[in-house]
Amino acid sequence: MIKTEFKNNVKKAPKVSFVLLDWKCRESFHSLDYLADQDVPRHDYEIIWIEYYAHRSKEIGDKISDYKGKGRPAPIDLWVIMNMPDNLYYHKHLMYNIGIAKSRGDIVIICDSDAMFTKSFVRTVIETFERTPEIALHFDEVRNSKQDFYPFNYPPFELLTGDGAINWRDGKTTGLWDTEDPLHSRNYGACMCARRSDLIAIGGADEHMDYLGHVCGPYELTFRLVNKGLKEVWHESEFLYHTWHPGSDGDFNYIGPTDGRHMSSTALEALETGRIMPLTENPVIRHERENGVPPANGQFIDPACLTAWTQEEVAKSPRFKLFKRGQGGTKLVRELATYNILSYDGKFYGVPHSLGPVDLARKEDREKPQIVEGASADEIEALLAGGSSPAPVAALPVQQPSQPSKRRGVQAPPVLVGMAGPFNVVSYDDAYFGVPTSLGPVDLADPAQRALPEILKAATWSDVDSMIRAQRLIRLEVESRAREQMLEQLRAELAAKDAMIADFLDTITALRGESQSWNEERERLRREVFSLQFRLNGAELLDSFTPTDIAERRADGIRVTADKPVGCFLHGSRLSLGKGKYTLDIWGARQRASAAGLPVLNVELISNGTTTVGTFNTEHFAETATLVSLVFQLNDAPTDAGHEFEIRLTHYGRVDLVVSRVRLRLTSDTSAASSAGLRRQRA
Repeated sequence: MIKTEFKNNVKKAPKVSFVLLDWKCRESFHSLDYLADQDVPRHDYEIIWIEYYAHRSKEIGDKISDYKGKGRPAPIDLWVIMNMPDNLYYHKHLMYNIGIAKSRGDIVIICDSDAMFTKSFVRTVIETFERTPEIALHFDEVRNSKQDFYPFNYPPFELLTGDGAINWRDGKTTGLWDTEDPLHSRNYGACMCARRSDLIAIGGADEHMDYLGHVCGPYELTFRLVNKGLKEVWHESEFLYHTWHPGSDGDFNYIGPTDGRHMSSTALEALETGRIMPLTENPVIRHERENGVPPANGQFIDPACLTAWTQEEVAKSPRFKLFKRGQGGTKLVRELATYNILSYDGKFYGVPHSLGPVDLARKEDREKPQIVEGASADEIEALLAGGSSPAPVAALPVQQPSQPSKRRGVQAPPVLVGMAGPFNVVSYDDAYFGVPTSLGPVDLADPAQRALPEILKAATWSDVDSMIRAQRLIRLEVESRAREQMLEQLRAELAAKDAMIADFLDTITALRGESQSWNEERERLRREVFSLQFRLNGAELLDSFTPTDIAERRADGIRVTADKPVGCFLHGSRLSLGKGKYTLDIWGARQRASAAGLPVLNVELISNGTTTVGTFNTEHFAETATLVSLVFQLNDAPTDAGHEFEIRLTHYGRVDLVVSRVRLRLTSDTSAASSAGLRRQRA
């Protein structure tokens, strides 16, 4: 099912791997142009593009061809087509895992595939991890709501922080300024970076069905990496940039359980409980985590998902709902620490985050007392800054709201009155309910749902809040005991390993005492074997020789051509030889004709300051391998170690010469003769 549409065969492993996603939704692929224009070498990073469905973007193919035509590296290194059926809802976390598994970099970056990147982005990532490797690194995203940049027209970065910027103030994003609720004011889904080994260690991205569709993101990985012991870090000076395009806010997408503000409740549950491993682990990631290597032919996709992830199943699941940002042109204008400023029907509204989803097309939503109305976004922000805004409904403690009334025998609907930790506090039927956000949408008018064991019930808000706090304390105590037991187990394992290491060190110390005598015995045996080889068959030396820059090692031997500079083309080996008569045999072939009688090869035998020279002429070699020999005598050595001996071969640039074999023999004949005419000289 999964197919590699394009692969850039680069042998050197990169430092960084980008994982970019598409599910037949991208209109512009400008991110590839920005990533191609970085201030680090292109081989330092790779770009993996993953398409969920069978769609093959013509724009990507055109970019690959265009870059090739201009002599530039390909804009992507790996293009994966998953070929998922069109009736399946997309699952970004499955795509994350394919990208992680196929990545070759030490650092994996999961980010928006339609963002803009500055030239220094990759370098910033690399340098940050070099300083502090034990992190989950996030970059916030500057978002601009002006439609002037659509279709995308490569605007300058400074324009995006000006008019239309919804989250920029005083040199950085408003989320980075926020110290009260950064979880919702920062874009946790824009860009996350982590070491590949850490991502594998926590089981990769969680493929639980709750993460289908729009409510998901790499922050789920961040939360579990933090639980593993890594530090969450937000870069203060490097950002991604994003321009408006249709559907950029996830409008009319099915979403899984959320906290009411587009943060996954399932991910928040992991952060709250300290869970490290995913609820649903990809089998390929699991294999690499358990075995240290990826499977030879791993299957990424569970066949069961082909039924469970259909749009029909998602649409009827009680855990999913269709997200609508609002009828009648409701638009997000600006994000503040605790408020969103929205525009609707020519007016502007300050909506507290704690209200959750609000449809300004409904009059009853617009008239909620917590919402501030004004003529412009600046007026709304000024009103909120001046303290004229109502108290946030989620703040605790607050004045108890009046109980919902019953009119004409009709029960008033449930009313969200606030939040306490991972719970929504809802007033209904003369009581207060603590509803875990991880449950997703719950209808308290349904007695069966009200009776769910996870839902808390009390007569007052303060009682519900006390129950939530008590439940959390119990859970923390259980987790604390479990972690203490784990620590004790680790301490015991460490003590056992320390004992093993101590024994190992003792063994090494004992072996070191014996190693000197072993080395001496080995050297003695080596000399005896070498001497025996001389007496029997001689010693083959060519493989131990080193060619210089003017020669090349080939299958048929060492080759030097006539057009190379005159000089040494082959030398070696440094041997320790005893007294005796030796013969050096050289098999060589010339591959270009030359006048007879001209020297083509010079052999130097260098021993303890004395050089023995033999010169071979054209007629000594043929076009096939021919044997020439040089006989020399070594007298008493100046030291007990014997004669330090080296061989150097020099060519004269008259023929193409191939040396295919070099052999050294110890001979019994004491006469000094050589087919090359032997002469001796002082070095």
